[in-house]
Formats: sequence, C-alpha cells, structure tokens
Amino acid sequence: MAYRIPEETIEEIREKIDIVELISEYVALKKRGRNYFGLCPFHPEKTPSFCVNPEKQIYHCFGCGNGGNAFSFLMQMQKISFLEAVRILAAMAGVSLPEPRGQGTRDKTNDLLYQANEFAQKYFHYVLFKDKRAERARAYLKGRAISEEIIQRFGLGYSVSSWDGLLKAATQRSISAETLEKSGLAIRRENGGFYDRFRDRIMFPIQNHSGRTVAFGARALEDSQQPKYLNSPETPIYQKGFVLYGLRQAKDAIRKAERAIVVEGYIDLLRLVEAGIDNVVASLGTALTKGQAELLSRYTRKVTLVYDGDLAGSAATFRGIDTLLEADLGVDVVSLPEGYDPDSFGRERGAEAFQKLLSQAKEALDYKLEVMGKNQDLTSVEGKREAIARLVETASRIKDEIKRDLMVKEIAERLATDEAAVHREMARQRRRQRAVDRDQQPLTKAEIEPQGSVAERELLRIMLGRRAVVEKVMEELTPKDFSAGPFRKIAETIFEICQAAGEPQAAVVIDRLQEPSLAAFVAKLSTEGLDEKHIEECLADCLRRVRIDAVSEKLSRLRAQIAKAQREGDNGWLNKLNQQYNNLVKEKAKLVVQKT
Repeated sequence: MAYRIPEETIEEIREKIDIVELISEYVALKKRGRNYFGLCPFHPEKTPSFCVNPEKQIYHCFGCGNGGNAFSFLMQMQKISFLEAVRILAAMAGVSLPEPRGQGTRDKTNDLLYQANEFAQKYFHYVLFKDKRAERARAYLKGRAISEEIIQRFGLGYSVSSWDGLLKAATQRSISAETLEKSGLAIRRENGGFYDRFRDRIMFPIQNHSGRTVAFGARALEDSQQPKYLNSPETPIYQKGFVLYGLRQAKDAIRKAERAIVVEGYIDLLRLVEAGIDNVVASLGTALTKGQAELLSRYTRKVTLVYDGDLAGSAATFRGIDTLLEADLGVDVVSLPEGYDPDSFGRERGAEAFQKLLSQAKEALDYKLEVMGKNQDLTSVEGKREAIARLVETASRIKDEIKRDLMVKEIAERLATDEAAVHREMARQRRRQRAVDRDQQPLTKAEIEPQGSVAERELLRIMLGRRAVVEKVMEELTPKDFSAGPFRKIAETIFEICQAAGEPQAAVVIDRLQEPSLAAFVAKLSTEGLDEKHIEECLADCLRRVRIDAVSEKLSRLRAQIAKAQREGDNGWLNKLNQQYNNLVKEKAKLVVQKT
C-alpha cells in the first residue's frame, strides 16, 4: 500500500513554510508592490518575469508560464518526487511526518549519518579548545593568524592522534562504529574492528546549504604528514560536486554584494573572511563543478574566481570560467602573483592589498588571452588557430545568444581574425553539444496550457479560492461534465477539497495534483485578474456553456449508439436511446435560449 501523508500534515507544512524565503534560496527576489519578482530559474531571461505571491503562497512566471507552490517549486528545482519535497519542507518547517509502514529505511539511515557528523563536529570543536592534546593545533592556527572568532564562526576542530578518539566518544553517545564508517569518519580494519579516519589534524566541518554538517576537510599540522589535506569520502548525504565550503555563512553576504568570490581551499576562505570579505566560498580543493555553479546561481548572477597563482591554479580557473558561463553566470578573475595563493597573499600584503586586487579583476576573455599569450605566440597562424578553438569552446557554453555573439565578435577583434571564421568554428563546436536531455528542459507554454473549452477554463479560474462558488457549481455539474483530461482532473480536485470542508486555494489544489504542468496551469489561473463585481454573471454564463458542451458530448455518444442499435436491429434498445436523445435535445434547446 502506497505511503500517503495526511492532508492536515501537508497543510501544516504549507502554512509554516514561507514561499518567499524558500524561493530566495534559488532566486534573487525583489519586492514590487505586494509580490516579489526575480529572474525565472526555468528559462533564460534578462528582465524579471518570475512572480512570487506570498499571500497565495504560489509563484508564476509570466515569461514561460511555469508556476506552482512551495512543493512543486522544490520538485522542479531538485528533480525530486512530491513525497521527497514534502519530507524536505517538513524538516525545514519542523513538522514531524508519520512513519510509513515498511518504509523510511533510507531516511533513518541518513538521519543517523547527519547525527554522526554533527556529533563529530561538536567533539572535534570541543577537543580543540578544551583538550591538552590540542595545544599544537591551537598553536598552528595562531601561527596561521586564524582568530578565535573565525574558528568559532566556522566550527573548526581538532582530531587527536590516537586511533580511536572519535570512536570511543561516539560509542558513549550510542553512535555505532558502523554508522561512523558509513559517515566516512571511521575505516574498517581488514582483520576486524574500526579506526578513526582523521587523526592529528585540523578539522574543517563542511555543511550543506541548509547548515547541516555532511563531511570534513582535514589539514595536517606538519608538512611532512601526508597527505596534507584529507577529505571525507562521498556518502549518501555528501556529494562533493554539489557542496560549497562556507556557503551557509556567506549566502546573505553574497546576496547583498550581488557577487560570490570563489577560492580553492579552506584556509584561503578563512583568510578573506579575516580581511572582512564575507561573500566568499571554497570549491573544496577542486575546479568548480556544474552542480556547484548551479548552487551559486541561486544566490547571485556574478562570480569572481580567485585561485592560486600557479599552473594548476590557472588550469582550474580556465575550467571554472567555462563551467560558470554554462550556468549563465557572469565571470571575472583575480590574477594572483605567481607563487601566491589567497592565504599567503592576504597574510603578507594585508586586507587592503587584497581589496585592491578584487577591484582589478579581469573579464574572463581578458584573463584567458593573457594566460595564453604567456605560453604561445598569438600572432602566428598556428597560435591564433589554437587560441580561437579554445576561446570558442568557452563562448559556446554561453546560453544567451546575444552574449555569445558579442564574445565571438570580441574574439575576432582581439585576435585580428575574420568574424565569419570564428562563427564557423562556433557552429562546428555547437553541433557537437546539441544532445540535450529533454527532461532537463522547462515546460513549454503549450505543455502548461491544457486543451479545453474557454468556458471550462473560466469556470476553473472562478472556483479557485472561492468555496461558495464551488458549492454552486457542484449543484449543477459533476467532474464528468468537464472535458476528459486536465480540466476534469482539476475540477475533481477542487470538488474533493470542498467536499472535505476545505478551502480550494490554489496552493492546496496544486498539492493534490502533484503534476508540474497542472501546477503551473493552476498557478497561472490564480494570478490572472478577475472582476469581482461580475463574478455572478460570469459564473452563470460559464455554467450554461459548460452544460451545453456536456450535453453536446452526450448527444454525440448517443448518435454512435443509435447507429449501432440500428445496424444490429435491436428495437428495444433503439427506442430507449431515441428517448434519451430527444430529452437531451430539449435540454440543450432550453440552455441555448436561456438568458444569462
């Protein structure tokens, strides 16, 4: 039997979730009148047409037509089911869900992993400040000029050098060794038993964007200790390519600055925060991934890359530029002097010098041309050919056609090349990248707007949010009087809500439907204006027209049945059908002449 969450629980979640706050995690919203507007996350646009209505707890894009409520938004953004969206929002709202029979094993496992990581963070942090064995760790952080305020803010800790420090502490709190192993905190011995993964290291807790500890980065105290950095393995609650270190602490500053600064390592990030630069995140020691770029796009449209000033840093920057452009983000780059990373530059030159570097950030194309010019002759035919191919590969990542064409034009100008030749190279490369998974595409307007009569559409619009209207409609119509398909399904849902003494608000209807296309359509109907003075007149006219359409459909079916009865010579059946047909003809005639 399928697990079904009670309607009253879903209603409680909906009431406690602020849809503006939820969507602000993904879209930069600005208040305009009673609503909030931002750039639509479901289609590329330059002018905000994505509207969030906090009173109705729904959203609607006037550009692509997408819409829904908090549940449907999360379903589309994270590509998850309705049940998964309910679970996530329930956790955010602090609402307990009933435990399904025979289900919930995965959720229980994940909860244990979260608990294990959160306990480990508190344990490591306590050890750093209270345990005598952490004296070297405290001295190390002081030597790196990491203040106690920053240590507290980011929850840094220390793992002791023994093989079972965390294991013993966790066992006393009823956290099993098996759970620590699944969390990436312990390793199973070949001959039985377990030992701590992290020993004698500075611990950097890694949190997801909602603030839960999901993993750790660990830095050796001595350069002779290898590896210098040791990170948690991927687990059911931690996928490295979808997490940014420091995002929980930085997201408000990123929104305020309308820009994110991305560095490579943990201490690089802490150095910038020490310098008063709060809108910074770290890509966990690797070049940016697509998942991390999409995560950044929830909070800003502009990113500044500040990677190490060496060959590896340049390579990571090149890849990061392409990834960010593909996510439709604006990119510029800070060039550090060779041999420096953000930490060493900040410590030696100071906060003011770093701020000056940030103000001198280069556009992505300028940076790439500068680096290429150091390694190849850009005036030679071969040098130009190679540079054009690489730069066009970058430009091809840009989804916006105007931005893409402008970059192509600039590539041609900077390399003194015919623009048509650059466009040909662009066309060649884009042909190779056209395989797009349709499931990743936003719904089209045709998919959002179901086929059906104008009267039925108008009647659904009038019924939304108006229980008294629905009660009048139910006196004259049943769901079967609506066209088969989306309109009938929406009508059935509205009727069911009212029959259960509920209010047919758009957000409630969307929850029941659980289909993105229908959710978008209901949200669209709810945002369309309606003259309250003429509702009664409009209702009567719509009811009459829907009844006429319903009778016409019945007459059509009866004509087919009459023809069959005539072919089979079944006079008894034929007489009954003719009687039904004549009655319906009379009913239709009355409706046609009826005055509204």
